[in-house]
Amino acid sequence: GTTQGNVAKACGIYRTTFYRKMKNGGKDFTVGEIQSMIKGIPLTQEEAIDIFLKKSYYIKYKATIPYL
Repeated sequence: GTTQGNVAKACGIYRTTFYRKMKNGGKDFTVGEIQSMIKGIPLTQEEAIDIFLKKSYYIKYKATIPYL
């Protein structure tokens, strides 16, 4: 199964760093780390939007977010 440790490894960050970022609400993840999570878990576009973006933000800016 997918564990936080495996996701951290896919992102190229230490597990402790991943846990700290999760504990802080996930707001410190970089775009690259989020992209790695989307690919590594894997997540569908809809799942990624639900998890990482407010839908109103995505609807307004979707043309500028080509990686989702």
